[in-house]
Amino acid sequence: MPPVKAIVSAITINSGGSAGPEGPVGEIGAGTASILGGWLKLKRSDLRTLVIAGAAAGFGAIFKAPLGGALFALETPYKNDLEHGAVIPALISSTTAYLVFVLFPLPWFNAAPLLGSASGSAVPTYDLPHLALYMLIGLLAGLVAIAFAKVFFWISDAFSGWKMPFAVKTTLGGLACGGFGVVLPGVLGLGYAWDQQLVAATNWQQIQVGGQVVTAFQWVLLAFAALFLAKVVATSFTIGSGGSGGVMTPSIFIGATLGGIIGLVLQAAGFSFSSSVLVVVGMGAVLAAATKTPISSAVMLTEMTGGFNVLIPLILGTVMAYAVSGDYTLYKAQITRKSMPMDLSVLASRTVRDVMSSPVITLQPEMTVKDAYDLSILKGHYSYPVVDAERKVLGIVYRRALQQTHSKAPRTLVKSIMESHVELINDDAPANEAFEVMNGSQITRMIVVDDEKRLVGMLTRIDLLRAVEETERLPVPPPNVPPT
Repeated sequence: MPPVKAIVSAITINSGGSAGPEGPVGEIGAGTASILGGWLKLKRSDLRTLVIAGAAAGFGAIFKAPLGGALFALETPYKNDLEHGAVIPALISSTTAYLVFVLFPLPWFNAAPLLGSASGSAVPTYDLPHLALYMLIGLLAGLVAIAFAKVFFWISDAFSGWKMPFAVKTTLGGLACGGFGVVLPGVLGLGYAWDQQLVAATNWQQIQVGGQVVTAFQWVLLAFAALFLAKVVATSFTIGSGGSGGVMTPSIFIGATLGGIIGLVLQAAGFSFSSSVLVVVGMGAVLAAATKTPISSAVMLTEMTGGFNVLIPLILGTVMAYAVSGDYTLYKAQITRKSMPMDLSVLASRTVRDVMSSPVITLQPEMTVKDAYDLSILKGHYSYPVVDAERKVLGIVYRRALQQTHSKAPRTLVKSIMESHVELINDDAPANEAFEVMNGSQITRMIVVDDEKRLVGMLTRIDLLRAVEETERLPVPPPNVPPT
């Protein structure tokens, strides 16, 4: 529940846990949208759009990045794609949430960029050596993201495998994170002060680490390296043990430190460059690689640092990091959605009636859940249309709902658990139109009806793909060869 998530996340972060607010804020926004969608009885496709818009609102407000927050919510569900159908709602939601935060600010919240302004010193140079440097940061950031993901899931899997109470696991994770914090206080909490210090710095001949001013090059470099490694492990212990928090803010911290290390080495070697640019590129590159969000990471970091003139270096860094990191991601639920390798144009010449599945197993609204459940055990389908005596579609019941209700109240009537909002399509509609609806709404099946809304069949994505494959297997007719 959103209120519980907010309280648990506040305790985790404010007690020093190495995590960010974006995960809980995004989940709270998405959870609130999901509850609202349930009250309004929205269709699944509309509910999905509303959930993404809710997450975008959270990201846009908490990072003061309305455009980047919207793009991040659109990119996060996939490793190599974004949710095209929710672009406008996400932009509206994210911008509205940002404006609410700006117009009615909390004492510590204002319209200034979250990580300070890099615009004063961050003036990138566009020549081959500097462009190569930005791509080098991206390459290193991609490798860092791979290592981060491996450590993160190794520690998470270790905690998951331990047979002990959840409270004991989170306590051990907190103790481990606190141990790092005793030596390096900078790894605790959000780490915004460290990020802001690096963004604003013009040189690093002296740097403040854990309240101590460090001036010697060797000690400065050692402090950067220690913070870098400690943040990776502390974050993994905090979240991997069950703490509530996000990985975006730690990724930004790690990226800033990586950019700082590269800057220190180049500075010692006598090269001239804008230190803020390297830090901002490092932030965006690690974030892009760790979360598989190359577009939104570049845009978001320009908003968070107020330095839109670093957008080109950011794009070079984020794209390189994204490519180098491959399929590694900190979001286990992310899926890969690749482009369709088939020629779908063949569906234009066929109707839904040609490719649909028929006959269809149906339920009646006055049936008990027990009878419907027994039928589902025999047939094993994912969903069952509910029709009246004239076979007009009233709604749909999913197998999961039958299973859950059967275990609690088997005498419940089917009409009380059916979903009345269903995706319908006419049997004479072109099959390619059905595919576009499915793809745009992110659904896998539609109920096929005639002009009177009577059930005639069921159309699934598998039916459409099978029709394409069958067409591709047809022998190609020989060309018309003119007589010689």
